[in-house]
Amino acid sequence: MPPGVPLRLGLATWVIGILPLGWLALRREMRREWWWLAGALAVSFVADGIALATHLLHHAQAPFISALYPVGQAAIIGAVFLSRARATAFAALLVLTGMMSLAFPEPWLLDTVAWLGVTAIVWPLPLGLLRSALLLIFGLGWLCWMGYALFPMPAWLAYQSCRAVGTLLFCRAAIHRPLRLAVV
Repeated sequence: MPPGVPLRLGLATWVIGILPLGWLALRREMRREWWWLAGALAVSFVADGIALATHLLHHAQAPFISALYPVGQAAIIGAVFLSRARATAFAALLVLTGMMSLAFPEPWLLDTVAWLGVTAIVWPLPLGLLRSALLLIFGLGWLCWMGYALFPMPAWLAYQSCRAVGTLLFCRAAIHRPLRLAVV
């Protein structure tokens, strides 16, 4: 969270990650693939919670948190859409990239591989609103996040806007039409 972000806004963006799980619970969703995808989005809730706590306590965030959550998110999404062999290879690539990214002060290498990896996975799939949601969160979201070095506050706000709108699209996609995904 960049300096100057009001606490209420930080809390609001933190909750974005848990909304899909709450929505599926409210709807009593039975399809497990939707729960896996919502769980992948909820990984950011945990990471953002740790970031928010370290911000409030005026401590530096541990770099492994930034290297851990993109691996978890992307690997879960890969497991939903890819064959077992491809999902395993994608997860291995993410882990190796995560380990390499610890050598750099910022985790942009890992964010790029993870988020554009998700974008590449869902791009060719006919998933309707779900595809739009994931492309918005991970594709356009990645582009906004890369602008963070130049313009921290505007880029952060743009990124959080992508997450918020993408999350709403995800929730809409879960009720829009039945979609059978192949969780491996």
